[in-house]
Amino acid sequence: MTDAHQNTVRRKLREYANRGVFRGFAESTGRDNKTVFAFTWMEDTQFDLVVDRSRDTLVLKDVLPNVPVTSDLYSDLKTFMNARSDQSLPAHRRVDPNRAEVRMVNRKGAITVELTVKRNQFTYGVGRLLRTAQELFGHLHMYHPQYLWENFDVPAE
Repeated sequence: MTDAHQNTVRRKLREYANRGVFRGFAESTGRDNKTVFAFTWMEDTQFDLVVDRSRDTLVLKDVLPNVPVTSDLYSDLKTFMNARSDQSLPAHRRVDPNRAEVRMVNRKGAITVELTVKRNQFTYGVGRLLRTAQELFGHLHMYHPQYLWENFDVPAE
């Protein structure tokens, strides 16, 4: 990833912040020349989006806490995430496998969402990653509201 690509990611995230989608937008340099963008977003949660220049990846770290690998919730979320590139999804909701690849990783019970950008499609990648995260929370609201009650203090109503 070049500095131009990193600037593309920065610019796109600032657009979201300027429109009021995010609050508290900040940027810092992480380990191994990674850039970390921090912001408050859905469910008043702090999100860290890490730009890994060496791997051309955009990573939303620890998006969902307390999801054991052996749980039915994790199994359902894997199925949901694997379907993000399915041709049956409308184009505006689908992750085009020719432009990016999205995956979910569970590290010690915390879900991280990673998107690998292909062919320098960084503007597309940022939009798809954020859209995927938004749909992930929508899926939780629809099918796993108790998880949101317990982990994000979402009202039960």
